[in-house]
Amino acid sequence: MPTAQQGYHRRRALPTPSRDQPRRDRHKNDHGGGDTARSSHCGAPPDKTVATPVYTATSFLYTGSTPVQTGVSPDTIEAKRAAVIRGKVLDTDNLPLPGVTITILNHPEYGQTITRPDGMFDMAVNGGGYLTVNYSKRAYLPAQRQVNVPWQDYVTAPDVALVQLDTAVTIINLTSPLTIQVARGALKRTATGPGGQLCSSPGNPG
Repeated sequence: MPTAQQGYHRRRALPTPSRDQPRRDRHKNDHGGGDTARSSHCGAPPDKTVATPVYTATSFLYTGSTPVQTGVSPDTIEAKRAAVIRGKVLDTDNLPLPGVTITILNHPEYGQTITRPDGMFDMAVNGGGYLTVNYSKRAYLPAQRQVNVPWQDYVTAPDVALVQLDTAVTIINLTSPLTIQVARGALKRTATGPGGQLCSSPGNPG
């Protein structure tokens, strides 16, 4: 059985790597990772200090096989002016209202988009001034909001609450000799107090 001294000499007798056969740890990178030869084949990590242009980040809204913004004319969105209008649509109970059609007044080239189940929408446009956003949904009164849209940015439009049309209709005769005519809508229960209260909402003129 070899002595400790003999074992020491045996370990010292092991061959050392030559210059043509470098040690494995010479291939390690500075952070203790894989060898440098292997690391050199990996792609460079993305530069997180460089922001993705709005045009590139949002083109999926109106391109591809299933865009959420439809009817956008070709080459409408300019790379240097690209912007996005974001917003939320609610009902009179302050609940999200899906299925609302969003368009831009006097700009049919931007097409249209539809609010999602959470009532939110995103619409790509060209920035550089004020745009008027149209909100429309069947059986609801339409609405509009004006938004100042800058270049290369995202802007949030004010929340909009659409009012549902009343099912009760009162006909107003404008040629009637009566001095007073009353347009009365359906009764609506609100939750402003214990048990709520009944109130009358405006009806549709007929």
